[in-house]
Amino acid sequence: MKNKSDLQSSRQAASKQAASSQESELRQRAEALHSQRNRQESQTQIDSLSLIHELEVHQIQLEMQNEELRQMQVQLEATRSKYSDLFDFAPVGYLTPTVA
Repeated sequence: MKNKSDLQSSRQAASKQAASSQESELRQRAEALHSQRNRQESQTQIDSLSLIHELEVHQIQLEMQNEELRQMQVQLEATRSKYSDLFDFAPVGYLTPTVA
């Protein structure tokens, strides 16, 4: 009977060791997969932040261009008004040819 119980104990120990080995291997694979996912998420976050930065810089550039265009429009209107007044109120007559 002692042999039978020793055999059962040995089998149980071997079974526990195999299960432990499988759990260890499964854990290593899970940790590797987790690490890979974290790297991908980190890269995605970096890409997102980089894209947001680029969009914000582009928005600022467009705002600056818009401001310059508004200033130019004000200057052009002032210049047009000046030359329109010069043409309309000149003491001499002007001849304006038109194509008919």
